[in-house]
Parts: sequence; structure tokens; C-alpha cells
Amino acid sequence: MLSSRLKPCYFRISRLELLIRPGGALHVSFRRHKTIFNWIFGQKESFPLPKRKTTSQLVHGLELFDELHWLQYRKFKDVKKYIAQENKYPLAPLDVHIGRAPSTLCTGDMIIGVEDVKKYIAQENKYTQQCLEDTSFFQRKLVHEMSYWLPLSHELESVPERVDDYVYYMKCSPDKKKFPVACRRQILSEDGYSLGKPQIIFNQNELPLLFGRLPSFSVSNFKLSPSRKFLMFILDTPNAETPSAQIIKVWDGPLTLVDSIPSVANVEWGADDDTIYYTTINNLLRANKLWRHKLKTEMVKDELVFEEKHERYYLDISSTKDRTYLTINSNAKTTSEVCLINLQDGSFAYHPLYHREVNTEYYIEHRNEDFFILSNDQGKNYRVVRVPHSDPSKEKWKDLIPVQPKVFTDDMEIFSEYCVVYERDSTVPRLSIVNLSKEDSVQVIKLPKLATMLQPGSNQMFKSDVVRYTISSPVLPPQVIDFNMKEGTQAVRKPVLSKRPTFPSDDYKCTRLEVPSQDGTLVPVTLFHHEELELNGHNPMLMHVYGAYGVNVDVGFKPEQLCLLTRGWVLAFCHVRGGGELGREWYHQAILHHKHRSFELSQAIHSDNPKKKQPRAERIRQVAKEKLGEFSVLPRVFIINCLAHAVSQIRCISTDTRAGLNIRSPQDFEACTAALQRMGYSSPPLTAARGVSAGGLVVGAVCNRSPELFKAVVMKDFEACTAALQRMGYSSPPLTAARGVSAGGLVVGAVCNRSPELFKAVIMKVPFLCVLTSMLDPTLPLTSQEYDEWGDPRSSELDLKYIKSYCPYHNISSEKRYPDMLVSGSIFDDRVPYWVPLKYVAKLRLQAHDQRTQNAGSQTGADTTAGSDPMILCSIDQENGHFGSGHVQDSFEEVRRFSYLFLPSLPCD
Repeated sequence: MLSSRLKPCYFRISRLELLIRPGGALHVSFRRHKTIFNWIFGQKESFPLPKRKTTSQLVHGLELFDELHWLQYRKFKDVKKYIAQENKYPLAPLDVHIGRAPSTLCTGDMIIGVEDVKKYIAQENKYTQQCLEDTSFFQRKLVHEMSYWLPLSHELESVPERVDDYVYYMKCSPDKKKFPVACRRQILSEDGYSLGKPQIIFNQNELPLLFGRLPSFSVSNFKLSPSRKFLMFILDTPNAETPSAQIIKVWDGPLTLVDSIPSVANVEWGADDDTIYYTTINNLLRANKLWRHKLKTEMVKDELVFEEKHERYYLDISSTKDRTYLTINSNAKTTSEVCLINLQDGSFAYHPLYHREVNTEYYIEHRNEDFFILSNDQGKNYRVVRVPHSDPSKEKWKDLIPVQPKVFTDDMEIFSEYCVVYERDSTVPRLSIVNLSKEDSVQVIKLPKLATMLQPGSNQMFKSDVVRYTISSPVLPPQVIDFNMKEGTQAVRKPVLSKRPTFPSDDYKCTRLEVPSQDGTLVPVTLFHHEELELNGHNPMLMHVYGAYGVNVDVGFKPEQLCLLTRGWVLAFCHVRGGGELGREWYHQAILHHKHRSFELSQAIHSDNPKKKQPRAERIRQVAKEKLGEFSVLPRVFIINCLAHAVSQIRCISTDTRAGLNIRSPQDFEACTAALQRMGYSSPPLTAARGVSAGGLVVGAVCNRSPELFKAVVMKDFEACTAALQRMGYSSPPLTAARGVSAGGLVVGAVCNRSPELFKAVIMKVPFLCVLTSMLDPTLPLTSQEYDEWGDPRSSELDLKYIKSYCPYHNISSEKRYPDMLVSGSIFDDRVPYWVPLKYVAKLRLQAHDQRTQNAGSQTGADTTAGSDPMILCSIDQENGHFGSGHVQDSFEEVRRFSYLFLPSLPCD
């Protein structure tokens, strides 16, 4: 544990707060006298109750009713902007009304008032703010600790990267509210040690000078022109309908705009500074057209190069590292196709290298006379092949890295003399380096045991012997590694810091387990906890899950997680099916009609009655015993990916299923949860789940199926993992929490419906909880591209019934007590619209209200106040989109979300 001289010290005496920062600085503040009694005795029906306006939709003979459809005002962003404009003119009439809802969604001619939606959002935000007032001191404490752990808080200059004759780096301001400034220095000597004067090439803080006030924005896809005279980037603001490409001049003067292209998805330079290729997006946010633009010319003169007309495919472009070709990638969820433009002459004809084959993907790189292809043509998992570009037929393919039984290829990178392949040995990341002059020479680079995240660097220099990558984990801050492929040596590159925090990495341990899910499949779980953790079930635990789109759950460094670990929490990361940790096969096991596997819990775990157990239950137990040994002797698992205090009050299970989430993803999530609880890491009253975006779908599905698993949330694999860790003694349900972001929220929500008793609390950020409603509406952005992931309920009755069976929103039960929840969304979120979390919370409130009313009618003198209900909070961000503002302050916003976990007994250390 850290000594007091390394961390800020806090004291609270009555209403006086003292903060002593490292170095002796003293901060004093006063605090209003409020206690938990305000919550226990002061919440008489105080939470917002939404209006009921029933609508119906008939699909495949099944009538779907929804009392909260009125919250789905599709163009609320537009109305908000219009109201703001009208408010500038006090004498102008404000005549804003919402049009009729689509007849397919409503019975009758119901008119929905935007003021009703705005009023309800304001009520929810105010209620959440009031409930979190008691955590204000704790929030400030965590913010100071996170600032200490966050490397960017102390960074003065980033690690420089060489590109041709310059080194590029970011220079940070002491004022952390300002954005870093991009700089470069010319290399004056061959050894690279003699450098010219610093030159600012881009200062984000000056963007308002060009575009006016920008309350929130993000910049990405930085591309220097071939001559290095211009810089192109994509600017995205929540108030804008779509991102735009901006081209600025690189010089020593003020920020100068050269050209601008609206509504772009991606951009690339051509062979010279005059040519730009870009893709545009339609009104459903699908990139479908590729254009060629001449710098400083009118866009009406731009040439349409290619159009992707299939609604399930989206266009992406990238140049090969040797700058020979521009690849035009038409991608669906499980199928891809590539066309090429020769950058030297700009020639293009629609002639794909290989025609589309369902469930087959391939991606292209180029070197000398060869193409290098990453493809899963021989099955579900990737291999790397080499083929002459003069005759790229599949008969000429030669394996460079073949499909391997237990090693899974994630990506590849080509240099002039080497091919770098990013792999996973089970769930453990590693690199394989192939010398292209002697292909039988493959060098495997294994990472330190505590390194669970591997991120490639930008590596823009084709003719380089050095590959850069970054490693990290919840207990290992990001380390930039330069590996010399020619000499076989590596060096850790460190940024310039104002001070260097001391990280207690040696005090913590990484434990890897496999938990049997309902069908016997072993689901990997990665745990981080203190070396001396006791498996007595008294540890708080947070479980994290994603399980969708073939995306790996994030096991990288976050300061909020370290704040939890230093307080005795266990962090558990469930690698449920639907994710990409075990290759594309693992992803395909939990899409479409197999989505339940992400969250569903084994019946062997659920039922205490032997007659109700599945016939294979004993086989599952035997597999678990063979693979894991006796649960009682295994270390405790604490699954965390959320920020909270380590009192033995809440164990959190967090679900972030980003990869191919379908019922298998919830099944895996559910299994992980149950297994961890069985192992004693936690127990249902101490377990919570977290799901983000599509991960929220997994969580929501598990909540529908097995809400008893969480005091918060879980789905099949996730539920099993949670229960198993709790049985092993890592935690217990009253100490377990879960966190799900986006698709991970689906897993958490699904498990909450199934086994809410597994968790004490749940945090869901922009969770994908309303799958059925979203997939029934093709006018929503991205719906058509999601059919390969979830199914198409409009054209298939089977898909309709299957999605409805696990959709968190449609399976909320009035007969189960849900965990405490904090659910958040964003007004400008096009991926998970604001109304998804809003409707989910509103329905939970109505169910609780109806249940109390029913109990009051059947029991004279019964307590019908809200005090006995779970604490369910909803927060809607009215400034940002799905990914937040992109600023470092986003990390501190997590504090507010996590602090609610401690309201029942706020610690005062």
C-alpha cells in the first residue's frame, strides 16, 4: 500500500473537510450536514414517475405494447437546437411541436410534446444529483487520487515519434483544462540526437478562433500531407449532424484553415498534396460513397469514385504503409471485400481482389511485389498469407502465420523487412515477428505477466527496424516499448513528467481462471487483486463485461480501477463469447441466435433443487473440478472496472461485451458471475454488473434471466462467472457490483432480469438495453448494419421472438427486486439514443410503483414508500455523444457514477 506521503491525505471533522496534498499544501472546505437518514426517511415517492402513453406495434402477428414510446422523440437534438435559437429572440414566438408518431408505432393520432420529454429528463437529472449529494466529499477525494495516478496529469511532453526527417510529440499545458499542443522538431543529424527548434503544428485550443464557440468537440484521424506542409484531421462536435474534415497549414503562424469537407467518415491523402480521398455518410450514419477532391476547389467538382449500395456494408479507406495503394474496404459485420486504387496514377476500376463470401473477411497490406492478407477464409479465425500482386489468386496463397489451435491472430503490420503479427495466447497478448527475408524465422515476444493490454503504436515509417507498442493493465500504467526487430532488443520510452507517481504494482496479483458456462464451455476470467487477498467472500468485487462485435473487453490501465484496488477491491474481467479474446470463432459463437451465451447462467448454478438441474449439470461440475480444482482453495476473484471505495459493502461485476454480442454473450457473462460467486470471490448481495453500449444489452438480458445473481447486474457466461467467483470466496452478492458500457450494458441488464440477487449495485453507461425496439426501426442509424449481429426481427419471426426473449427492456419483471442502479445516456448519442436508458429506468420505476400500489391494496398498513425500493438513478448528459467529450476530464466524470455505490454507508476514512 502507498505511504501517506505519496497520496493526498484527507480528514473530516464534523462539517469541516481538510485535504493535505503531497508537499504540505492544505485545503479547507465546509460541507452541509447530511446523512444517510435523508435517504432512508426523506424519499417518500420522490423519484420521478413518467407518464403512461400506451402505443402498440404489430409484427408477425405479435402485438408489442409500450407505455413509454413517447420518450423516443427522434429529433430531440434538432428541437433542442431550435429552442436555443428561438431563445435568442425574446419577442419571437416559440412554436415548437412534435409531429405525429409513425402510424406503425402508435394506436391513434397521439401527439408527443417535446416539453414532456425535456421535463422528464430534467426531473431524472435533478433526482440523481440530489441522491449523490452525500458523496460530494468522497467524489472530491477520488478525483484527487485519480489525478495522482493519471499519467496525463503530470505529463509535460509525450514520447516523441520519428516520421521521416522530424520527431513529433505532444506538449501539455500545466492547466489540465487545456488540450495538449502537437509539435515537431527537425532531425539535424543521422543519429537523431541533434534536433532543430520546436514548431507548433496544431493547437486544439485555437479551434474556437476558426469555428466559434465549441463547448465540446473531438479531433481524430490526423494525416500529414506527403510534403508535410498540410495537416488534415476530422472534427466532430455534438451539435453538428456529422463530422467534417479540416485541412490546416503547417507553419509558425496562427492556425490557418486551408480547406474543409463536410459529412465525412474517413480521409486519406493521394499521391500529392493536391489530392484527397474521403468517404461520406448518409442520413443513417453509413459510410457509402468514396470521393476524390482537389485541394482548394469547390466540392461540386469532386469525383464520385465508388458507391457501396448494399445497406449492410459500410465503406472504409486506408493507404498501405508503403503508399502504393489506397484500399477500399466494404465491410459488414462478418464479411468484407477489398478494391484498390493505385496511388501513383489514381487508376481505379471496380474489380475486387476477392469477391464477397459470407462470413469471410480479409484485409490487405503491400510490400515490394507482394500482397499480405489477413483472412479467416479457412474457418472462423485469422491467418496471415503472402501472395504475388501480379497473380493474387487464392491458389497462390502461402501461409506466413497459419491458423493455430490456441493462438489467435488479431492484426498485422508490415515494414520493409518485417511482418509484425499481434496475437493472443488464450487471452494473453503477445507479438510474433517474421523476418521477410527468411520466413521460417519467427520471433515470439511475450509480455510481462501483469501486462494484459497491448496497443500498437502509429508506426508510420515503412523503412524502419523498430516497432513501437504500448503495454498496460489495471496495475501497470502505460509503458511505451520500442522493439528493435533487427537486434532483438527493446527499450522503454518515458515521457517528460513534472513528477513520477509511484505505482504499487508489486502489491497486486493477476489471476487467470476458466469458468464453465451452461453448455460446459470454459469462459476465461482475468482477475486483479491484492497479493494477500483472503477468499472469505468479504471482498468487494466489480465485474466487467462487453461480449459483442468481436471486440475485446478493456483490461488496460484506468486510474479509477487503481483507486478501487488500493481499497481492497477485486477486479474481474469476463471474456465472454461475443468478444474477440479467443478469436473470431469465439465471436461467432455469440451472435444472432446464440446471443444468450454471453449472459446466461448454468442451471447447475441456478437451481438448488436437483430435480430442476439439467442432465449435463454433473458433467459441468466435473469439468469445473478438473479445470479449476476445488473452488474453496482458489484465490478470490474480484471483478472490477468501475471506481468505488473498498469498504466491504459492495462487490461489483462489470460487463463490457463489445464483441459480437448475442445470446451467447449474456450466457457467458452469466456463467462467469455465478462461478465467481461460487468460488467465494463475492456473493449475489455483494455483486454488481456493468455494461457499456451493446455491453449493456448483455447485462440487461442477464438481469431479465437471473436477476438474483446480482445486487446489480449480469447475462449466460457473465452470470456463471459471477456466481463462480462468489462461490470461490472472492466476494459475495452484497459486495458485488457490475459495470457495463454500451453493448456491455446489454449483458448486465439481461443478467439483472435473470439473477438480480447476484449484485448489490450496477453501473450502466450508454447501455444498449432496448435491442428489440432498435432493430425494428430501420430508420435509426446503423440498424441495417447490425442485422448480422442481432438478427432482423422485421423479416424473421424467429429473430423477433429470440431478441424479445432476452431484450433487457422487454423482460423487466415486477416480481424481482433489482440491484441499485445508475444508468446514464447522452442526448447527442446516435449509437445508443438517449431514450434507451431513459425508457429502461422509467419502466423500472413504473413497475416498482405498481408493485407498491398492489401491495398497499392487499395489505392494510403496508409501507408503500420508495424507501424499500432499490436506488435507481438516471443521468442524461446534454452536451456530449456516445464516446464523451474525449477530454481527460471524462475520467473524472466516472467518479460521479461510481460514488453512488457508497450511499448506503458512505465511508469516512
